[in-house]
This record gives sequence, C-alpha cells and structure tokens, in this order.
Amino acid sequence: METNSRFFSDLQSAADYFPNSDHVGFTETKILLDAPPSKDYKVTYSVIAPLGYAEEHSHPWDHAYFILEGKARIKIGSEVRDLGKHSLAYVPMNEDHSVRNLLNAPLIVLAIVGSSSKYNMKERIV
Repeated sequence: METNSRFFSDLQSAADYFPNSDHVGFTETKILLDAPPSKDYKVTYSVIAPLGYAEEHSHPWDHAYFILEGKARIKIGSEVRDLGKHSLAYVPMNEDHSVRNLLNAPLIVLAIVGSSSKYNMKERIV
C-alpha cells in the first residue's frame, strides 16, 4: 500500500535529504511535506545524534522547531533556552539561531518552514 500521497506521509516512505554542512550529527533527515503540494510551508523530521548541533546561522525565511524527543539548547538572537519534549521554538526570518542536543540520546525535531522559504529541498534529496 502506498503511504505517501498529496495528503499523507510517513517516515518510512518520506524522502531523505542532506542537511546543511553546519548541521553536525544529523543522522536521519526526512522531508515529510514539501512545496508542492503545500503552498505555505514545508515540514522536515530530523534525528540529531547525542551532542550533535547546528551551528549559528540564519535563513531568509521563518520557521519553527517542535521537539518530539530529547532536550535541546536553542539560541535565537540573544535568547537561549533549554527545551524538552513537546516544546516549540519560533525563529523569525533572518534571525541568527543554533540548536544543540544536550543529552547522550537522540534529539528528534520537526521543523516547520514558513511560506517565505526559497529553500528547495528536492534539490538536496539523497
């Protein structure tokens, strides 16, 4: 049975993609929803190895991180917070930010990327 379609996706069928080179220890990265079919946002799933991180960087689009498992230190601008399971962090467009896995266990994160994204994940598919 096909699980991915215009309306449905699952991790087993979702396309892999390469994270940016400043994202260290990202052991699994999947595109759960891309544009198209969505017109307004994209959703990715990432597993970050123990003590893995994304160095400080920025994007010309807004996005949010939702932590499914683990604990992360997230810096957005000058604010730093340690966030755990079921927490969300919003990153405005062009704001410097970083993410670090604080535990000796995987950090699992959904990223919801806003409509101003020019980021074409399909060009990065493995």
